[in-house]
Amino acid sequence: MTGPAALRTWEEIEKHNRMLLRALQTAHPVLHNGLQRFIHTLTFCGSGSSIDTVVYLRGHPGEVPAEELTLDTRHSPTGQIQAHADTKAQATTQSTTGEEP
Repeated sequence: MTGPAALRTWEEIEKHNRMLLRALQTAHPVLHNGLQRFIHTLTFCGSGSSIDTVVYLRGHPGEVPAEELTLDTRHSPTGQIQAHADTKAQATTQSTTGEEP
């Protein structure tokens, strides 16, 4: 079995939790049941020798198991989108004004 549901080792769980924290910090979308969502709240709670992860998503009414979330790899970070738009706008301006690049 592969994917988030197959997380078994402590290292895999830690790596997955770091990915979720990074997604929250950078407003990177995650996938839950095939739908693109954003993490609203992410809490880590010590529970004996393990760490419980509590996740709430924007637009979802309840808690979501962390194992059910994956990073949305179809998403392009805002900076890359903006850089592309700026380059395209600059090229358009140059072609209409006759300026050299």
